Amino acid sequence: MRISPAVISALSAALCLAAQAEAGTVPRAPLRPSYAPAPDAARWTDLRRLLPAQTPPPTSDSITHKFTFNAGPGITLIPGFTQAKIGERIVGLSTPVLYHKGALFVTKTDALLIRKLISRRVLPPPPPRQRGRKMLVVIDPGHGGHDPGAIGHGLREKDINLNVGKRLKTILDANGFDVKLTRSDDTFIPLNERAAIANRSHADFFISIHSNSERSGTVTGIETYHCDRDSRFSPVARGLVAAARRKFDGLKLGLTREPTGEMSRILYGLLIEDARYQSLKLARVIQQSLVQRTAAASRGIKPGPFRVLRLTNCPAVLVETGFLSNRYEAMRLADPPYQENLAAAIARGLIKHAAAYQLPRTETPDGKEHAGKHP
Repeated sequence: MRISPAVISALSAALCLAAQAEAGTVPRAPLRPSYAPAPDAARWTDLRRLLPAQTPPPTSDSITHKFTFNAGPGITLIPGFTQAKIGERIVGLSTPVLYHKGALFVTKTDALLIRKLISRRVLPPPPPRQRGRKMLVVIDPGHGGHDPGAIGHGLREKDINLNVGKRLKTILDANGFDVKLTRSDDTFIPLNERAAIANRSHADFFISIHSNSERSGTVTGIETYHCDRDSRFSPVARGLVAAARRKFDGLKLGLTREPTGEMSRILYGLLIEDARYQSLKLARVIQQSLVQRTAAASRGIKPGPFRVLRLTNCPAVLVETGFLSNRYEAMRLADPPYQENLAAAIARGLIKHAAAYQLPRTETPDGKEHAGKHP
């Protein structure tokens, strides 16, 4: 997965707004000196002790309550939050910042991180995306091999998924994307490996294709899932796992040096949080496109802790194209023109999201822009 400075900036704003809305801890009135007992000196450190002696007092914003110190690369914090901006980077602290009698306090653990980042002047932001670089999409036709998936009215889910996946690949190829299938034939691929294929390839998007089933046989419709933000696989936890499993490739982000283990955790956490936010937006546009193009009933977008979604580091969605348990919908899913319609609708949603995500247009080897075929 590749990121740009615009993504980092947008993510910073989104994280702060989301935290503010969820926690509701930021006071609406300007901050006033607190006369509560001082923070325990054994655990907390006055932020001013981490800065050079000649550092001027911080500037503050009476609306957002941000405090900014013009020391070294610059540092901005908000009382009650765990995000801090050091230079052009957003870092996650272990404990929310405290405000007491006009001073800001951080835990001694966070103080070590802040001192380290200030002393190293912080890595510069990644350069803009290279013009002409194609976006990589990993398409995952669900099930396969000994796992047929849902079965209904003489149809097997694994066959429908593969047909739609191949058609989607053809359309995205024509529109200038690099496309990889987790399986191109009737082969069983473990769930962990499907996510690993996307992660190893540094995919920009992951789309898993499935067909649904229900006991009564009366239910119809299309639904699209995105990763559940409230699952136990939090961005911080996933960042720790990702950083531990493989070396963070700083060169791919345009960093001047390989980051430390702590920085890897933070960067991975940012990437995964951004991926989850983008997954929600991608699910929304794909679901809308599918319903408009097929006239099928809409079952909406839903969070789902599916393994292929929660283990994938890039924006990922899982599309349930219809119910094989319903005779009418099974007949539609078996129809090649309808499969083509499904693929075109998914592609249209992805292309629309990619444009809003400020992904670059691709170029042919001769350097000319490639607009592709609009589904």
